[in-house]
Order: sequence, then structure tokens, then C-alpha cells
Amino acid sequence: MNGIRPLRWLYFIAGQGACALIATGLLHWTQARNQRQGSTGFNVSFMNAHNIAAITGIISATGAFLVVNRLLNNREQFAGISSRDLEVYAFFGVWLACLLHALIREFLNKQHGYRKAWAEQCWAIALIAIAAVGLNWITTGDHLLKTLFTHTYWPVATLDLVLVTSAVIAIYAARKLSVIRES
Repeated sequence: MNGIRPLRWLYFIAGQGACALIATGLLHWTQARNQRQGSTGFNVSFMNAHNIAAITGIISATGAFLVVNRLLNNREQFAGISSRDLEVYAFFGVWLACLLHALIREFLNKQHGYRKAWAEQCWAIALIAIAAVGLNWITTGDHLLKTLFTHTYWPVATLDLVLVTSAVIAIYAARKLSVIRES
């Protein structure tokens, strides 16, 4: 049984690496397109918005899923709708909202909309990640220090650490994108 855990971590890390590889390949491909065709074409603008939604949107949607899960706090249903369904609706609703946000930003401001959308969605990731950690603490009493040191509970501690790390990275990226935009 102990041999399975390292293998799971290896699969997790390999999966993260594959996702990063796909995302950077997609970004490089569209940036090459932008330079070749300019950012005036509809297809290029749509692909730019798609990239934002595919990368930051999926992260925001996953965070929204966790936030709704904590808000429902193990209820079987809310307002006559299954909690599981509400979590899925939140996921796809936030993902769609991220796509619409990116499209609006891209088409309203051809020059800086792309970077603004990236920065704003990075701020959203940070906010959602911190909200998920805070709501877990409020609804279960399991805060990060407790799950790490007092009552060691690695599944919750690991998720909270990943969320806090994601928030820090998102804030750093948003700030860097804002600096680039201003220069």
C-alpha cells in the first residue's frame, strides 16, 4: 500500500507537467499567430479569449466548485436542487463567465484587453482560492495550522496549501501583468 502513494504523486506531477506543456504550447501558437496576422482578426481574438478561459477560467471554475461545496456544507440539496448539481452548475457557470469576460475584454480593447483579462482573472483566482480556504475554516473548523500541526489531516492540509500557493502565484502574475500593461 505504501508504494501506491509515491506513484499517485508521480502521476499528479506528470499530469501537472502535461497541462503546463499544453498551455504553453497553446499560448506560443497564438502569440505567433498574433505577430503574423496582427490582433485585428476575429479568429485570433477568439483564440486569445479561449486561451484565457482554458487556463485561468478552469482554475477559477474549480475554485468556485470548492467554494459552493463549502457553502452548501454537506447538504443533500438546496432550493430543491441537488448539491452535486449545484456544484457542477457553479463550475460550468464560472467557466462560461470567464470566457465571456475574456471575449468582452478582447473585443472592447484590442490593444490591452488581452493582458487586462489575464490580470483580472488572476485576481479572481486569488480571491476564490482564499475564499475556499476561509470557508473551509468557517464551516468545518479545519484551518491550515490545525490540519498541519495539531490534528494532522493531510488531505485537507494539502488542498489548503495548494489553494494558498495558487493564490500567491495568481497575485504575483496579476501584479506582473499590470506592470507590463502600464509600461
